[in-house]
Amino acid sequence: MSIFKLEQGSNRGRTVITLEGELAGEYVAVVEAYVRNLLPGHVPLVLNLQNVGIIDQAGLNLLQLLADNGVQLQGAGVYTRFVLEWIKRQSPGASGSIATVG
Repeated sequence: MSIFKLEQGSNRGRTVITLEGELAGEYVAVVEAYVRNLLPGHVPLVLNLQNVGIIDQAGLNLLQLLADNGVQLQGAGVYTRFVLEWIKRQSPGASGSIATVG
């Protein structure tokens, strides 16, 4: 059984979406729809990848698209840091909106 959790909060005037579990398969469309619904009125928007253990190609594509559109990506952990660093290299213009912790 896979784990998937999305939570919305705020921090310092920013809307923060925290994702736990997977960004793969059917969950990619769920995250995309959730973020797209928030984009028009909630800028700046942060997607915090917390305890994300699986990201498939569709998940990578979504993260890159979000970063290119001004969504700030952040996360911790070896796997998440690797993925975010890869996205920075693929989208140099979005690198200012990608942060790794720990």
